[in-house]
Amino acid sequence: MSGKANPYDNAKMESFFRTLKVEEVYMSEYRTYEDVLNCIPYFIEEVYNSKRLHSALGYKSPIEFERMHFNSSIYSMCPTNGGQSADLVKSVSNFWGSYQNYIKT
Repeated sequence: MSGKANPYDNAKMESFFRTLKVEEVYMSEYRTYEDVLNCIPYFIEEVYNSKRLHSALGYKSPIEFERMHFNSSIYSMCPTNGGQSADLVKSVSNFWGSYQNYIKT
């Protein structure tokens, strides 16, 4: 363990808090504490966790990365039997899109 206030101890959290400050806190004008309580969770859930591109995910958003991984795993599980697997993949992909919309609400 290194000394006090060393950013290398917890680099991932330091990076997250830098992003939170630069992209949300410094760009917003909070009038009340309730504004903060509403805006910060919105930024984390709706922007940082779903739309923002992450370098660890190949500069894809988490939703896009999950969909890509989900689709590739479905293709690898499907047998190739004259187009039926493509229909299955399409219906599962439609379900996945509906599920993503459901969890956002």
